Amino acid sequence: MTYTPPQLPATSVGSPAPLTPVVFSGVSRSEQPAGCLLAVEDLRRLYVALDKKALEATGKFIPSQVRSPGTAEAEFEHLKQQALQLGHLTAIIRGDGGELVVARSADVFAPDYMPHRLLSVSYDNTTGLQSLNVSLPNRLNVYLDFSDPPGFGAYNPWSQPTPNATRIEVSGTDDTWVSATFQEALAFFRRHHRSRRWLHSELAFNLMNWCVGIPAALWATFRVDHWVLSSVAALPGGLRAAADVYLFLLGMLAFRVCFYETRWMFPLVEIEGAKSKALRGVVGTIVTSVLLALLYDVLKTLVLWLHG
Repeated sequence: MTYTPPQLPATSVGSPAPLTPVVFSGVSRSEQPAGCLLAVEDLRRLYVALDKKALEATGKFIPSQVRSPGTAEAEFEHLKQQALQLGHLTAIIRGDGGELVVARSADVFAPDYMPHRLLSVSYDNTTGLQSLNVSLPNRLNVYLDFSDPPGFGAYNPWSQPTPNATRIEVSGTDDTWVSATFQEALAFFRRHHRSRRWLHSELAFNLMNWCVGIPAALWATFRVDHWVLSSVAALPGGLRAAADVYLFLLGMLAFRVCFYETRWMFPLVEIEGAKSKALRGVVGTIVTSVLLALLYDVLKTLVLWLHG
């Protein structure tokens, strides 16, 4: 009961059949949804919604299959009924401790089954039918990546957004089914939207670096040089300049740490309860206090300079 594209017959005995110009014709839609905050109950609701689409795809395909000459009628009907049962959406849940849960029921999204720390959840309508060697022409796959954003060295924030594998992919020969299924999944993420994608874009890092990171590092270097290095009379000029460069680089490193920490505190796709609100408050207070202190010092210096 395997789906295969139609082939043209041979033109004569012993001669090869001409190549079919098109072996598959259909549509494909894919997109990385915007940032979102989800609860476990939301994962269950998504399963229920996509399971209906999965059963619809199976229900359209299985009845149209033709029994092969070597298969008995009763066996063929049994295989069709089995395929319809296996056509339910498959959910694959992974935890950061190596936990793996595979199920074809919304009941899996219960506390007894969920890992302590969720790493990823995927939904697809093809895994269950693979045991019967059935390949559906209409396919859906939704992957949710709840892993923490990678740290230093994993990617270049100047030219790359924060890596996250969350994606919606729908393809098939039925344009109506593909469009409806894709919009169903996309609408789900829009209902749970959080304005976080900008924080994880390369544009945000570049703007913050040029507008905040570099000026803050320069000002901090100037202040340390003015308060500390200038008071050391025996310090050679070359060594003082080298110390200023080193202090500037430390300031840029501190900015990058703060930026990475902010991305970690507000990941692109988050499961509810994964991050402590108290910890977010502490980190937010520290970062805000440092920025306000720098801004106050700059404004105070400018006022004194203008009136001096």
